[in-house]
Amino acid sequence: MQKTWPLLMVLFLLFVATVPDPGDVTPGQDLLFDPINIRVEMASDGITLVIIETRVTNIGNISRSTVELRLESLQITRVSAQVDGEDVDTLVVEVERHSIVVVEVPGGLAPDQSRSLSLEIESGDIQTSFSLASGSQNLRGSLLFYFKPNSRVGNLSMTAVLPVHASLNYESVTPLYPNANQNFTDGESLVFVWFLDELQPGEEKMFLVSYVIPYVPPAQEGLSITAAFIAGLLSGLGILSVVVFRPSLPTRAGDDNDVPFAGLTSEEETILGLIRDKGGSCSQKELYTQLSISESKISLILRNLEERELVRRLRSGRENTVHLVDSK
Repeated sequence: MQKTWPLLMVLFLLFVATVPDPGDVTPGQDLLFDPINIRVEMASDGITLVIIETRVTNIGNISRSTVELRLESLQITRVSAQVDGEDVDTLVVEVERHSIVVVEVPGGLAPDQSRSLSLEIESGDIQTSFSLASGSQNLRGSLLFYFKPNSRVGNLSMTAVLPVHASLNYESVTPLYPNANQNFTDGESLVFVWFLDELQPGEEKMFLVSYVIPYVPPAQEGLSITAAFIAGLLSGLGILSVVVFRPSLPTRAGDDNDVPFAGLTSEEETILGLIRDKGGSCSQKELYTQLSISESKISLILRNLEERELVRRLRSGRENTVHLVDSK
């Protein structure tokens, strides 16, 4: 829903009041989300829809006018929220390498009071960009969903829905992590489900899915025109449908064209270029601080590069050092 600047400013000031300094207690530690159901739907255009359904309880001693949830994303494109079925205003605040979604609670949330909360969040950086797998007709993609709550969480269910026609990438060292408690298909997409009893504030859980989507290069221009003419003619004669069994090429939101990356994505090239500029090695922390990409996505990209033997990560003290396999 349309938001007004005065309300956004009030929400922001309330959020700042809750988080006075970066080193202080994480916002939301006086909240309990129980149960909480998270559904992550992956689209072939690169946008990920995160749907959260939960019951939030104020376990603190002070009434609250907002609640906050942390999402490991820096490219949130849309947020909508409901409290007890009523549409409410939201604000997204970027904090270091993640975002905080601030949700207004009409009438407030008194101590020991519970309210139902529903959220829909669209993000552009939870999945990696597609790359064309070498020697195959598959587009390769990955999802890395970090869940690091700023509040107590109980009875968590996490559901990941793959893009239509996608399958697990069994050429990956770890196509699925951790092992799912349930898996099934809804007729078009593979679905994986995990269950967790609880998470404490700051405790982290990672869900990883590596997948492939069949890709057939577009037909030659003359053939495409002929096929379009025939399809139009048949439609005009009253034939209801003509199905061509060729999956459309998935493209990423914001791409300038529909040509898939061959071998390396632009983000992978950026990371490799930065490592190369630093002499072939750098700490993983340097990549976090110098790139406008979330930490979780950088970790996922490095994992994919490591599987393809383009980089190697070695533990150096308390940090990872990233080395180009061939730094020439």
